Amino acid sequence: MNRAKLMTLPIWKVREPFSADEIFHIVDVFGASWSYDYEAAKRGKVGLHAKLKSGRHANRAFNSRVLFQAPNIRRIMACQIAMRLYGVLPQTPDYVAGIPNGATDLGKDLAWILSAKEAEMKKCNGKIHLVTNIGLSSILFVDDFFSVGTGLREAVLQTHQSQPEANIVNCAPSILNLGEKNLIVVEDVGIFPIFSVADGKVQSWEKSKCVLCNEFGSKPIKFKETDENWTLLTTSQK
Repeated sequence: MNRAKLMTLPIWKVREPFSADEIFHIVDVFGASWSYDYEAAKRGKVGLHAKLKSGRHANRAFNSRVLFQAPNIRRIMACQIAMRLYGVLPQTPDYVAGIPNGATDLGKDLAWILSAKEAEMKKCNGKIHLVTNIGLSSILFVDDFFSVGTGLREAVLQTHQSQPEANIVNCAPSILNLGEKNLIVVEDVGIFPIFSVADGKVQSWEKSKCVLCNEFGSKPIKFKETDENWTLLTTSQK
């Protein structure tokens, strides 16, 4: 299915889980993915590479802001996540919150699909904060993509500290799991199994051990900060 057809695909027509290949096709069609071109680097076009939220450097990147330019695609992805959660969650959470900034609206869509309430979560001065006071209620956090789970850890820890009576659901749903693990451990809180629509492994390194820096001389860029940064990354080896 091409971009034009995907942009007008109604959510009610999507009744079955997509395969991993179908998910990556959608991501690619909307230009929301990037991979480092090693062959171009050997020819002297070393370009840029991705700097993840965790600070690690990576040879692949995905951008939900680009993917969600079509609102129906975001809703379809939320529906796909919900399909993975059916039979997994013991009960519907009282609240759902999307981890900012990439999954804010995704969280709203998932809340609607699960018949839960929306919880507002914001990022101020680089730190995540749960704005909604949920009391003793349960809350499920959702992210767009997981690499090492930095955003989820921060969201869980901040909520655990600021609202200790909140019941945080031990589950980590997302569109893609880009890391090597199937769970995220949050110290002093618990273990959060990852339930993603698809897996897409990304090779990443600590800054000092980055192959793309050390062997090719490529420079890292925080590709999610601005649309310009994403364009710079995706065109740097052209």
